[in-house]
Amino acid sequence: MKKIILVIMFSLITALFLTAQSQSEYITGTEVDLMMKVYIWGQVRSPGEFLVKDGTDLIGIISAAGGPTDYANLKKVRLIRVVDGKKEIIHIDLSKHIKSDDQIEIPKLQPGDIIIVPRSFRADWNVIIQVISQIAIIYNVIYLIGRD
Repeated sequence: MKKIILVIMFSLITALFLTAQSQSEYITGTEVDLMMKVYIWGQVRSPGEFLVKDGTDLIGIISAAGGPTDYANLKKVRLIRVVDGKKEIIHIDLSKHIKSDDQIEIPKLQPGDIIIVPRSFRADWNVIIQVISQIAIIYNVIYLIGRD
């Protein structure tokens, strides 16, 4: 009986605490999980809005989004968050963290964080090569038609 009363009291206190917080910041998951909305854009397999557990770090959200694409630039990942009403942009070199396995500097996410994984120069280079290739084909066709 005491356990039931404690669970009910814990639920009420949690509900009061969450009401005091902005309702869009945290969402309750299971009895022990506190969930938050974060957003990830750019070169991940499934960009969009995610509900993740409180305490999730940058690696966790990129993994939840299906991981980086082949053209992701992990050296220039940006984390955008609002702190005291001001936008703060944090630049993270995830490739350094992955190579050294240093988990200490990987930031924990906060409600409303926006993560941007930019495209690498290699992706831009591939587009340039495709355009040049198409232009060369068109030029070759025009040359062959004009030769007759």
